[in-house]
Amino acid sequence: MTRILAVSGSDRSGGTLLSLLLSQGPGVVNLGPSCHLPAAWRDAAECSCGRSVRDCAFHAPVMAAAFGAAPGRRLLAFAEGARRFQRHADRLRDWHESGPQKVLRERHTAFLARLKALLEAAAATSGADCLIETSRQPWMALALALVAPDDLLLLNLMRDPRAVAVAANLENGHRRDTWANGREWRARQDRLDRWGPNRAARFKLLRYEDFAAAPETEVAALYAWMGQPVPDGLFQTPVRAPLSWERQHLYPPAPVPAGRETQVEIRPGMGWADPRHRWEHRPALWASQPLARRHYPAEPGKPGA
Repeated sequence: MTRILAVSGSDRSGGTLLSLLLSQGPGVVNLGPSCHLPAAWRDAAECSCGRSVRDCAFHAPVMAAAFGAAPGRRLLAFAEGARRFQRHADRLRDWHESGPQKVLRERHTAFLARLKALLEAAAATSGADCLIETSRQPWMALALALVAPDDLLLLNLMRDPRAVAVAANLENGHRRDTWANGREWRARQDRLDRWGPNRAARFKLLRYEDFAAAPETEVAALYAWMGQPVPDGLFQTPVRAPLSWERQHLYPPAPVPAGRETQVEIRPGMGWADPRHRWEHRPALWASQPLARRHYPAEPGKPGA
């Protein structure tokens, strides 16, 4: 099967931008957040190619191959199967052990079979050597690992929980969810910290802060990890890269820029560390302990090292 790079970990951590940079080469295709594909198809959401996902030159044939000519009911079943898989996976502790994996395979056969069909259809339609999946949710990465155990690369893309909380609060227009965002950060990282290292060379941890500080270096390392050559001219300078949208087919909730910028300059986003957000830093940090301190061993309210 085609190799799959599952981007998991923190929300609001540059995952969409990273997936764009990693799919500039001809051998890589950005699959997007496939756990949201049923909703995007139901709502006829706009694809980044400018068409509805139902008319998209990529998604339309993929969906026909994976779910049939009239995929409505099968997509509903797929979405419900995903919810059941998530609830079951969340109740299990050690994902790396064979026992829990066997139980999940046996009880969620239909969902996993349809997910495998989706991956195979995407690979066949695109001719790609590597698919990038950006659902971010660890349970979705686990499902991908069950259908492609030897071909899945798991990337834990992490960002300081204080930055994640502030970004979410600015997006939502209130601070009421600061504690909940911190707890969600902790839950995801706890899963990935315990499961990921057991995948040995097929697991990689990348902090957003390290990616933003040296994007050219980090992106080149990820291309090598995927077994793909770095495209010529991917970066114009160590922090500036042109973006081609020719083979990009993203859909909500992926934050696709309205203007589909053709050039991006990558800098560490440190607006969250402004003193006006200090009242959000403490609850976000407390809610995400002890993992926040392990990965960001700086003083409270200050950027991680």
